Amino acid sequence: MRRIRSFISYFIIVVGTLVISKFVVNITIYSTRYKMDDDLQYRHHLLNLRVRSVARRLANDLHRVRNVLNEKDYLDTVILVIACNRFEALKEHLESLKNSNLNRSIKMTSYIFSLQGPKIPIIVSLDCNDDAVRDIILNAGPNITLIENPNQSLFNLTKQEKKYEGYYRIARHYHFALDYVFSILGYQSAIITEDDLLLAPDFLEYMLANKNLLFEDPTIWCISAWNDNGKKELIVKNNSLLHRTDFFPGLGWMLTSQLWEELRVKWPKTFWDDWMRDPAQRQGRACVRPEISRTGISLRGKKGVSKGLYYEKHLKHIIVNTDFYHFSQSDLSYLKKDYYDPAFRKIVLGAVPATLDEILRGRFSNGTILPENVRLFYVASVDFKAFAKRFGVMDDFRSGICRTCYHGVVSFRYGQHRVFLTPKEIQNI
Repeated sequence: MRRIRSFISYFIIVVGTLVISKFVVNITIYSTRYKMDDDLQYRHHLLNLRVRSVARRLANDLHRVRNVLNEKDYLDTVILVIACNRFEALKEHLESLKNSNLNRSIKMTSYIFSLQGPKIPIIVSLDCNDDAVRDIILNAGPNITLIENPNQSLFNLTKQEKKYEGYYRIARHYHFALDYVFSILGYQSAIITEDDLLLAPDFLEYMLANKNLLFEDPTIWCISAWNDNGKKELIVKNNSLLHRTDFFPGLGWMLTSQLWEELRVKWPKTFWDDWMRDPAQRQGRACVRPEISRTGISLRGKKGVSKGLYYEKHLKHIIVNTDFYHFSQSDLSYLKKDYYDPAFRKIVLGAVPATLDEILRGRFSNGTILPENVRLFYVASVDFKAFAKRFGVMDDFRSGICRTCYHGVVSFRYGQHRVFLTPKEIQNI
């Protein structure tokens, strides 16, 4: 009996121990599980908060993208390429355009949103009935459309006019192409390029960021990507710097349908760009231009109706910007006349007068070093031409307006100084 009781007691102790151990283990497991559940819930909660935060930031960024580059920008703006018979030039130009279209991006609070795929439609207008060039355009991609001027009739020109026939063709071609994109297709603004132009990486960024100025300031009638005096030794090393100019630069420019309605009825038969510079057309309006050009002339630009006029001496030396600048993130309202003119007057009149010899030496006659901004006066065009040639600035006038000038003032860099070549009547600004 005693053995049986001992065995039963032992059995009860063993079983009790096992039950208690299992109970303790279960409690530990459940406790650990609850802790893990709490930890998982906490982590899940943190993850939700992060996801919601990222989602909010994404939503804000996407909203900003839509505001800055909404669908309307692509519906009302077109790139119009004027082309003739320069096969290789057009091929390179279209590649440059497509890359510029693809590479545009906007930096937001946390991310870079790349605008994948060409967004702005490209229309290439062909005038020379060149099969090889036509094939390039037709095979260039889905975003590129070919139009052709149906009017290929001969001009009734005098013997004297005959040598300028190429310019007659160009003026007629421009009228056809501009009228097509505005009057037939209904675009509100157009960026005009030519087949021999080189494009900066931020060419389209520059154009679209400045577009609103055309609609908001009636004193601005074009946005140009070109600086006639954009040689390396003449420019300030600031790729964000923009100016107003009374001279129509062309060579990569933008206009509105409203301006075209004004011009189309009186479009000239030849030399359309010089016609644009005439006071009757300009009507006191200005263009916006960059300090560092967003376009350049390719080597193939020597082949054309101008037969390389100015190319060797000036055009091939124009520097094209290489570092992308986000103009869309800048406040460009300073280019509006009401803001620009007072600031322009202040900086010009604040520049210290100096003579040609003093500027060339970098010192005043008393030996004092010249300040950063200096002013050199000219009285007549003959003075301007003499000074311009000395500094390597373009010296020609069109309809009484010198290249890049604003209120008769041409600014450029000479060594460490910024020179304002200024008419005596500058005080009238």
